[in-house]
Amino acid sequence: MYEKLDELILMTEACTKSLWSCKIEGFRNEFPGVIDRLIGVLPQIIMSYSDPKMADISSDAMYWPEQMEKIVSLANDGGDIIALSDALYHELRANLIDYKNTLMQREVSV
Repeated sequence: MYEKLDELILMTEACTKSLWSCKIEGFRNEFPGVIDRLIGVLPQIIMSYSDPKMADISSDAMYWPEQMEKIVSLANDGGDIIALSDALYHELRANLIDYKNTLMQREVSV
């Protein structure tokens, strides 16, 4: 699971860099991969919160579907690139890193 999270983090960074560089074609090529990867790991992420070691933060599981919906909505709106890059980099990427660190610290196997 850690490898999948690392790959998703790197993909999110690349996608965001394309937005920051105004390389819209690059973004259009990279974004579907980010969403596909997120869809692939989302069930595992949500299920991990049912582990007893995650009981105190189990409500955090609700964040992930809401975050995905926000990102897809911002991308589909086609307008605010700053809001989309913020959602991808400062929210999704940052929370993936925090989530991975939490799994490692709590020794949760996914």
